[in-house]
Amino acid sequence: MSVDYFLALSDHYKAVRARLNAGPLRAPVAIAPPPPPEPDAQDIAALLDEAEDIVNAAGPAILAELATEQKRKNSAFGRLRSRFSRRTD
Repeated sequence: MSVDYFLALSDHYKAVRARLNAGPLRAPVAIAPPPPPEPDAQDIAALLDEAEDIVNAAGPAILAELATEQKRKNSAFGRLRSRFSRRTD
């Protein structure tokens, strides 16, 4: 083997070592996709109207359920049961 071969080989090792010591590799910056188009104001108003209708429809049912629960707690048996039952909270 010739001396030139060993010189080329040592240059190769130097180059590899320099690449390894160069520091962490950085990933290319990803380009974010464009944001979706914003909905029209009429669509937003319609969506808010639907949400308001749902809340208004649920309100009386919730109030009736609470009233039933209060009646049950305020009855004689409800007071007795609450006094001797285990606490859940």
